[in-house]
Amino acid sequence: MEHLRRLALRLGVADRVVIEDPLPGYAVYEQIRGFDIGLSTQTNDAVGQCRTTGKLVQYIAAGVYVLASRVGEAARILPERMTVPYHGAWDDAYFARLAERIDAAPSRLALREAGAGCGPVWRGATPIAIDAFPGRAASTGSQAGSTEGL
Repeated sequence: MEHLRRLALRLGVADRVVIEDPLPGYAVYEQIRGFDIGLSTQTNDAVGQCRTTGKLVQYIAAGVYVLASRVGEAARILPERMTVPYHGAWDDAYFARLAERIDAAPSRLALREAGAGCGPVWRGATPIAIDAFPGRAASTGSQAGSTEGL
């Protein structure tokens, strides 16, 4: 993490970012709950379309509002307002679109309320994402495997 702190200093943003070492085990969820917005970016190529990152699952489990590239599992389970278009294997304009969405984000309280309403609900073995915004519930539409033993 020290290399990130040095980079922030070099870029002149150290006074605007917080870089912390992750807490061990489940304590990391308390740390994640302190985020205003969880960011998850997948490239829109074969790799990005067929996987999801562990951090997306952690953000949802912690009840954090997410902004993710509209690719793969994020596109399937998150409401559209939580996704940002990503074009191709590398999208130079993505980070500008992401920054616009962050700048346009509502208050911290509104983000927390919206994030808390998007936690996963298990019906059998099919994960369902509940949208904090009325009128929409998205299902992956496929069986994710048994949850027995979880």
